[in-house]
Amino acid sequence: MYLAPGPGKRFSAVVGRRTGRSHIRNRLKRRAREVFRRSAGELDECCCVVIFKPGSDGYSYEDIEDKMRLLWKRAGLLKE
Repeated sequence: MYLAPGPGKRFSAVVGRRTGRSHIRNRLKRRAREVFRRSAGELDECCCVVIFKPGSDGYSYEDIEDKMRLLWKRAGLLKE
């Protein structure tokens, strides 16, 4: 995950072809966007880019949420 301070809250998810077929890649991106959308109120303004590596095709929504929230806490962007 790449984070940069900036005006507004922006999000992007990147999934390479080695991760799986198109429906799997799209599912990962949809889940990551939903985590960001639900957590946007708790985040400081930032630009966030999530890169999924090969082998992440089995991640559930909860897995993605836990990992993203942990990284946001480490970066000090979560307003808890």
